[in-house]
Amino acid sequence: MSNIRTIKVPSDYLYISDVPEIIKEFNNDLPHNAVIDKQVTGVGGSHIALCNNEPYVVAVHMLRMIDNKVNQDHYKHVMKVSGDTTREQVNQYLESGGKKFLVTYDSVPKLKDFLGRRVQDFRLLVDEFHKLIQYLGSFKPTVGVKLLENQEGFKSVSYMTATPTKYEYLPTPMRELDIIEFKWENARTPNLSHSFIAKNITESALSTILDVLDNTNNEIYVFYNSKKNVVSLIKKLRSCKTDIKIEDINILFADSDVNTKFFRKHLGKGFQYGEFPNGENNKRINFISSMGYEGSDFFPN
Repeated sequence: MSNIRTIKVPSDYLYISDVPEIIKEFNNDLPHNAVIDKQVTGVGGSHIALCNNEPYVVAVHMLRMIDNKVNQDHYKHVMKVSGDTTREQVNQYLESGGKKFLVTYDSVPKLKDFLGRRVQDFRLLVDEFHKLIQYLGSFKPTVGVKLLENQEGFKSVSYMTATPTKYEYLPTPMRELDIIEFKWENARTPNLSHSFIAKNITESALSTILDVLDNTNNEIYVFYNSKKNVVSLIKKLRSCKTDIKIEDINILFADSDVNTKFFRKHLGKGFQYGEFPNGENNKRINFISSMGYEGSDFFPN
């Protein structure tokens, strides 16, 4: 059984980097060789690994998450690693003094090979590790297994999420690590209104969107994992609000050939995917698939 430790965070602190134990005991770093249950999203867990002085490889499950990070000003020093990245590019980055990599789960073995003996200088952080568990269970088991096999050789390895898997269901390599839980005194459960919709969810979503459009100035974020129903919703919305154009709507779906072909067929050949709102490029109406559910930063106005 792993050691389990709880770090209580007083209500004055909003970010992991502010927590006294992180500053003093861990020297402004995340716990090493640990399964980290941060409990709350948006508290800057990966930010520490990407911005402190330690050489880090941070692994995430989606390429769009990497793009979301490296397009922010305070992560410009981080190198994106994907299937197209070459050994020469990695070497050039290292020679220039770079020491922060953001990599997809799939590309961890390749980056480890590129690093060679230098891998022992780098810490590995697997972020959103509940997605790794999903990969192992059904979606991409080979990717998950290869990532676990390639954790050896790094200076340390930690796994982090705000929605942890129960200990007994963790893979063996993870059960051998310490478990660190953060308990936030100021954490509150969101006040969510739930509705059971027996028939047409699109009509119900449409009425909610129209109500917000007509009675507030708020930005609208619709998390809807169905391109067919999102297209149907957009068409009905535009029939009610004829001044709304396709380019006024932010559509964040995985940039796959299947999705692109579908959206261009139904929304026009000029269709383009949107961008994660950064406070300057925001649009009032946003539709987001599961591609943006976890790990991406949104900055609504």
